[in-house]
Amino acid sequence: MGSKPNAMKNVVAMAAVSALFLLGFLVCSVSGSVSYDSRAITINGKRRILISGSIH
Repeated sequence: MGSKPNAMKNVVAMAAVSALFLLGFLVCSVSGSVSYDSRAITINGKRRILISGSIH
């Protein structure tokens, strides 16, 4: 009889983890429009300045 409550806890825990994963995926999935017009990068219709660099 001890295995049924443990199995139920495992099912509930797996459902909670799955729900959190799905919620995180939905929150993090966003879309945007990026283009370049030979003068500037446009992100979602707004011109942006991107500053980047590297160290060699």
